[in-house]
Amino acid sequence: MLVSRHAVPLEAMAVDPVCGIHVDERAAQPIEQYTADYNGETFYFCSEDCKNVFDESPAHYARKSA
Repeated sequence: MLVSRHAVPLEAMAVDPVCGIHVDERAAQPIEQYTADYNGETFYFCSEDCKNVFDESPAHYARKSA
């Protein structure tokens, strides 16, 4: 596995509120299906599946990540 010298530390990454996986916001940002805005906060997802789960009950997952 190649590791970039510019890798983002886990602490600086967003956490997918559905599954808990760390997500590089820079990679997710241009891909609309991997982000969601809820109550003025942007959430990032590891996959479209996790975003779909979030979209079904955003209040539940937004509360978990707070």
